[in-house]
Amino acid sequence: MKTLIVKPSYRKLFNGEKSVDFTPTEWKLLTILMSETGFISMEMLFKFMNGYEPAYQESYRYINPPMCRVRKKLRSIDAGEILVRKVGLGFKLDATLIELL
Repeated sequence: MKTLIVKPSYRKLFNGEKSVDFTPTEWKLLTILMSETGFISMEMLFKFMNGYEPAYQESYRYINPPMCRVRKKLRSIDAGEILVRKVGLGFKLDATLIELL
């Protein structure tokens, strides 16, 4: 797979000629995942996004919908494999395949 190009000022990701736009919430999730080297749980994503610990199941209800959209958008530009989800661990983004512009 080619290196993906990220244009932060536009909240846009490119894979060759294909590109995808992200909402502010989706973009924030991506930037958190790009800054972490290991797996990050939904609870930690929630805490990074909101600044406080989630109540029971709150992180799932809040994080899962935009994360599903992020995964769908990445698949639409043939980049779905850069975002890995492991049950019990959370999400990990392979940032070695991303170049910031």
